[in-house]
Amino acid sequence: MSDPINGPTYAMWQSVQYSRYNYIDNEHSSNEDVVRLAIIARHICPDKKLFDNWLRHILKRCIELFPYIKLSNKPVIPRQFFFEKDYNYQSADHIKIINEFLSSLNYKENETLNSPEIMKEEGFQGTPYKYEPQ
Repeated sequence: MSDPINGPTYAMWQSVQYSRYNYIDNEHSSNEDVVRLAIIARHICPDKKLFDNWLRHILKRCIELFPYIKLSNKPVIPRQFFFEKDYNYQSADHIKIINEFLSSLNYKENETLNSPEIMKEEGFQGTPYKYEPQ
């Protein structure tokens, strides 16, 4: 039996927590966070080949669209970019799309989401569940 404190499940939970804290601290574009989450997603995906092909395709698109971007110019990338083959990044209204998604979230029905009050208490800057570019 594996040790629950040092086992793979604990490591995955810890990676998700790191990503959560980095997001709260406005460090949500950390390469380490992305790699951690991709490893977790691949681990739980029943079809590794399908996941690998999807990831290869997404990384290729990202490299083409965002070859190098300074941290102060972080691109806004809606989830459709990753899951809709025909999504046209150059012509889409990213802010509108992201705000439509955020407004669809319901923290009262989803226990994994914090209320706006708790988000503010924990140091969230801006308006909870609304994307406001700076």
